[in-house]
Amino acid sequence: MVPIRDRATHKPFPGIEVGDLGGKLGLNTVDNGYLSFNQYRVPRISLLNRFVTVSREGEFELQGDPRLLYQIMVITRMMIIFASGFALYKACATATRYAVCRRQFVAAKGDK
Repeated sequence: MVPIRDRATHKPFPGIEVGDLGGKLGLNTVDNGYLSFNQYRVPRISLLNRFVTVSREGEFELQGDPRLLYQIMVITRMMIIFASGFALYKACATATRYAVCRRQFVAAKGDK
């Protein structure tokens, strides 16, 4: 965890760029943005280094199996797909129920 904004002005520190990515198709309620570090020193103690480490000399080293990291990404994408399928199922069920009970045409006076 590292501070990125000045507490008094709320402006990003020099070397930090913060921006908004705008709306996403189907996920407008999710606010997405980006954060870029350019010549900004982050203390090693602030790094969340579960899968990677950075040595005192600045060498980047991947810890563990890269297949595990890929598997986590694939599982997350599969969960999104399954959730989308469930939402589509609920939408189809609602549309079908509505189509069965709605009145489309007004009957003429002599029709039964």
